[in-house]
Amino acid sequence: MDAELLINALNKITSQVFNFDEKQHALLRQGRLVKRHPFLENGKPSRFLENLIVDLKKSESPVLIQTLQGLGGICLSDGTLIVVGPLGDPKHDDRKVIKEKQRAVNALLELFSAFMCRLSDSNLPINKEEVKDYLASLEQNLNLPLPNFADVIPQDSPHNSYAYELAHLEAVTKGDPNQAVRALRSPMHGKEGRMGFTALRHHKNSAIINAVLAARAAINGGLAVETAYTTADFFILASEMCKTIDEAKLLRETISYRFAELVAKVQDREKNQYRSQVRLLINELNRNIFNPVTRKEIVACINRNIDYAERIFKEDVGMTLMEYLRNERIRTAKDLLLNSQHKVGEIALMLNFSSSSHFAREFRKVTGVSPLEFRERLTLAKSGSDH
Repeated sequence: MDAELLINALNKITSQVFNFDEKQHALLRQGRLVKRHPFLENGKPSRFLENLIVDLKKSESPVLIQTLQGLGGICLSDGTLIVVGPLGDPKHDDRKVIKEKQRAVNALLELFSAFMCRLSDSNLPINKEEVKDYLASLEQNLNLPLPNFADVIPQDSPHNSYAYELAHLEAVTKGDPNQAVRALRSPMHGKEGRMGFTALRHHKNSAIINAVLAARAAINGGLAVETAYTTADFFILASEMCKTIDEAKLLRETISYRFAELVAKVQDREKNQYRSQVRLLINELNRNIFNPVTRKEIVACINRNIDYAERIFKEDVGMTLMEYLRNERIRTAKDLLLNSQHKVGEIALMLNFSSSSHFAREFRKVTGVSPLEFRERLTLAKSGSDH
């Protein structure tokens, strides 16, 4: 699942993304795996590509693209190798564009690596004695029936990683039903917690929890709050009607699929409100979140003048081209502030703001707070929810 998340992001920047696991690599070395890539010789990896693969397997950090014709990549925790590049031909392609692609790919590899390290660091083994003392104090102060501590402590592995949950919920927010189900079916990175004293109760509760989380993810994707809550209530009652474990498991997947489907319908309806030229402009703007771009370059995709493009865009979307681009960059910045260790200045540079102060001003216009205040608030909120 980690591979799919990163590959989808990289494919927005370049089509030169090459991924395989150890089994596929063995077939590749034998020339039995058909892959189209400039660094293959007679269907087998060139020495340059093989050296990169060796470096990727040895390194816990990504290998960044250093030259215009070079390769970079990352080895994920499940052993999947992702190679990116070359990003273009310096003899025929615009060197500036290739450079910007190189910068965007490297930033994405570093961000993904830092994010996965952060998730790994936050999923440290539980301090059993500390939690025991806390639960003992609960038993003394609360007149409630409580389970035994041993009933919830995973014995052979830690709980499933946050990345697994994020992949599934992101698919719901994007309105991709098939991806949502694939994410749920992908191999877990740990062990699912115990959520019931019987297997059937456990899977019913798992479906209920999924209904609540999927509803929140769907709201982020544009689904109306009342629709999301009512749908979640419907599925929660449906979980109580499940008579078998298989029914409860199927319901859990159905919940994700249906919520993603509802989001897709909302998003399609919104897209259909825009004329075709506006949709082209939106796609071009979204493609250039990490790239320096002018209005003239954006408008070139519809072969019309800037005034015409601005007029139809404002009529359909309610804002100018550059206001839309700014808002999307701020939305991306919020993700980076929450899920990476990049400094504010680095994020400003990555998203093509002229300076850290310019970034801070624009960020405050959209969110009402500075980037540092935003990061501090979310960090505090997250630490509070963890306790």
